[in-house]
Amino acid sequence: MNKKNKILCICTGGTIAMDSETLSSLTLADELLGKVPEAKQIADIDLYQLSNFDSVEMKPENWVALAEKIYDEYDNYDGFVVVHGTDTMVYTASAVSFLITNLGKPVIFTGSQIPLSNTFGSDAKNNLLYSFRYASMDIAEVCIFFGNVLLRANRAKKISGTDINAFSSFSLDPLGHAGVRLTLSRECKRRGRYRPILRKKLLPDVFLLKIYPGINPEVIDKITEMGYKGIVIESFGIGNIPVGEKSLIPPIKRAIERGVSIVVASQCEYGYTDDLYPSGRLLKKTGAIMANDMTPESALVKLMWVLGNCETPREISDMMLTPIAGEFSSDDEF
Repeated sequence: MNKKNKILCICTGGTIAMDSETLSSLTLADELLGKVPEAKQIADIDLYQLSNFDSVEMKPENWVALAEKIYDEYDNYDGFVVVHGTDTMVYTASAVSFLITNLGKPVIFTGSQIPLSNTFGSDAKNNLLYSFRYASMDIAEVCIFFGNVLLRANRAKKISGTDINAFSSFSLDPLGHAGVRLTLSRECKRRGRYRPILRKKLLPDVFLLKIYPGINPEVIDKITEMGYKGIVIESFGIGNIPVGEKSLIPPIKRAIERGVSIVVASQCEYGYTDDLYPSGRLLKKTGAIMANDMTPESALVKLMWVLGNCETPREISDMMLTPIAGEFSSDDEF
């Protein structure tokens, strides 16, 4: 008989643990897993309650605490499952992919749209069971399993507040599908005898600014005055911003001159940023960093991490443009 893998299930709260009637009180980890006895057939599972609240309350310090727990327990387990609320799951999971690099084991995030305590149609049970199965497989990266797909965490986006298939990845195909069999794609990083590296410094003073028609350029000056050290700009198209009557170029230049790092991501689900158009070329001349096809969420979290670990503008730019955990595509993939 094959030896079962040992998995640590880290619970942070979220809808999956909520009372199905009040949607307020949250079930503790031991009670949660008690509702899924089939999990014992998949792996030997230990439980750890890291936090127990709605994921909208997640903060960067919680990301660091989670990464530290995984790092501290790394040698004791074959894989990790993180139970998390859906609203901010991509932020937390992306953060862990940067905070702990050189992983040789899987870290699978999951949750549910319907509380586990709701016995009629809850997606929680399947999400948990499949996550434990994927955490036992030949994977060595941070992923999100939800519905029936396995996604690279820092490429994922939440696309629905109500559908069972709540997450998608637009710039990278799913790493796996759950059906009659569990599949893994060639893109998925595989297990190895790697030693994880924990770099837990984050600078949370980063602002996410979505560009819209008629935006007042002074908003960038105000953000700078508030003390933010980085701004991720969600541009139109592939890096386009207003450069005419209400040009954003002057305040962006002023921000960069004051030491603020500017990263440009795309609002498009299938998108990347480049200097193809005149506004993109003007942006790049200011010293703004093009985020390639990183999601705005991933770019935001990565910039927090980079600012926590780099000092000079050159170091910050080089680190942002260096793939750390498969967060953006290489040039030859377009």
